[in-house]
Amino acid sequence: MSAGTERQRLLAFRVDGKARPKGSLTPVPVKGRPGKFWLRESSTDGPLWRRHVKAGARAALGSLGGYAGEGGVTGFPTVLPVRVVMVFGFQRIVGTKVEGGEHAPVSTYFGDLDKLIRNVLDALTDAGVYMDDRQVTNVQATKCYVAPGEVAHTLIEVWEDF
Repeated sequence: MSAGTERQRLLAFRVDGKARPKGSLTPVPVKGRPGKFWLRESSTDGPLWRRHVKAGARAALGSLGGYAGEGGVTGFPTVLPVRVVMVFGFQRIVGTKVEGGEHAPVSTYFGDLDKLIRNVLDALTDAGVYMDDRQVTNVQATKCYVAPGEVAHTLIEVWEDF
């Protein structure tokens, strides 16, 4: 990268609560409409958590001077390529060790990382951060334990990536 082309962070925010993965989608026939289907998500709490992420993104956009969309923040939803950085912080389950030992590490709990990522990317689309998650060219995601006594949360940053 040459001088003067420093990538800028577009948005950063935190969502408190345990991150939930996006469930698999199952087609369900629409009664009385042959050949028509709606998609039901297998996860019951994934959509609720996605709404929390959307609300967090909207609040972060609001701190920039308004909401995305009609009369919203200049530059949002962005049409540029973006990099999304996510840190999913989970509370340690009692009896687990943070490093090694006979207990499972954080990576075996709390959902598949790819489905956690999908839920966040869809929420950012819904919030109007970018037009579509096809614009995401780079994702950095980590699952980790939060400090003892700290609430589970997810840190999300959206950066230019061009």
